[in-house]
Amino acid sequence: MVALVPDPSFVVMMSGKLKEDEDLIKQMPVEPSSAVWGSLLGACGVFRNVEIAERAAEKLAGLEPDGVIWRVALSNVYAPEGRWEDVRKLRVAMRSEGSKEEARWSSVEVKGRGSLRFVVRDNIQGILKLRGYMKV
Repeated sequence: MVALVPDPSFVVMMSGKLKEDEDLIKQMPVEPSSAVWGSLLGACGVFRNVEIAERAAEKLAGLEPDGVIWRVALSNVYAPEGRWEDVRKLRVAMRSEGSKEEARWSSVEVKGRGSLRFVVRDNIQGILKLRGYMKV
């Protein structure tokens, strides 16, 4: 018998129950992937939870020691909390290691009208309005 364990990285942790999400991840019968910890870190940015974000980033540091994305995400958790010294330290470490923040693409299906591809830094609402997906 083979037991299949789904990778929950496709589940966006947007309930705001970050402690429960973290506990669930820790109880997984397989080692959680960087995508799983990255999802939790991203949700921490939405719900402004620095404590859990730092623990997720610690796990990501072990999985992806040279990773840039998790460092950028953690600095984006620190910034709204006014933790500018922590933001500075992360950015300095990235620069000293020669890291470059790479653009990441996402796409969404909009009401059956096809998919829309965009970069994280794009103004998605502006793009949706421009293409007629949203009323101005």
